[in-house]
Amino acid sequence: MKLSDLLNKVKTIQVVGNAELKEITDITIDSRTSSNNSLFFAIEGFKTDGHNFINDVINKGVAAVVLHNPKVIPDQIFSHSGCVKIVVQDSRKSLAEFSNVFYGEPSKKLNLIGITGTKGKTTTAFFVKNIFEQAGFKTGEIAGRMQGFFHGTGHGVGLDIHEPPRVSRGRDILKTGEVVTVEPGLYYLDAGGVRIEDMVLVTKKGCKNLTKFPKFLEIP
Repeated sequence: MKLSDLLNKVKTIQVVGNAELKEITDITIDSRTSSNNSLFFAIEGFKTDGHNFINDVINKGVAAVVLHNPKVIPDQIFSHSGCVKIVVQDSRKSLAEFSNVFYGEPSKKLNLIGITGTKGKTTTAFFVKNIFEQAGFKTGEIAGRMQGFFHGTGHGVGLDIHEPPRVSRGRDILKTGEVVTVEPGLYYLDAGGVRIEDMVLVTKKGCKNLTKFPKFLEIP
C-alpha cells in the first residue's frame, strides 16, 4: 500500500518527507523486525520507549516512522535518510487506526460473537458455530480446530498483551463472510488487549490448573 493512500485515511499532526514515494508492506512496533518498506510505530511502554529505537530502524531503512514525541529525533536525520516522519497525537492509538486501514478494515468483513465466562466457553462456541453453519455461513474451523477462538492455554502464562496489529492480522485465514467466535479479554484502544492466562496440565482424568497466582485486573 502506498503510504500516501494510507495517510489520506488516518489522522496525523505533521508529515515530514515524500509519502508518495513510499510503499508500505508491513506495520511493526518491534525494531528487531523492521526492514525496508516497514512502517514503524514508536510506542511508549511501561519499561521501554519505542522512541529510543528510532535511529536503529532508520538505519535499517524503514519507509516511515510514526511517533508522538517530535523532538526526540531532528528532522535533518529523517531528511538525510529519506525516511518519512509522521507525527500523531498518540502513537499507540494511531497504531490501531493505521492497522485497521492497512489490513483492509477486517472487522467490517466478519460477523463476530464474543463469549465470556468461567466455564462452558468452548462448548458454547461450538453451539454457536453449528447454528451459523446450519444457516449457511462458513465459520473459522480448520482441521477440526476453531480458528479465531482465543483459548486461555497456549498463549503463555500470566499477563498476555495483544497489540492491535496482532489482533487485526487474519486475512490469510479468515475470509469475507466467515463467522468466528472469540473469548474476549480486556481490549482498549489505548492499551491494546490484556487478559490472564492459565497453564493447564492434561491428565488421564481431565485437566489440572497449575496457575496459582491471584487473578485480579484493575483498570485505573
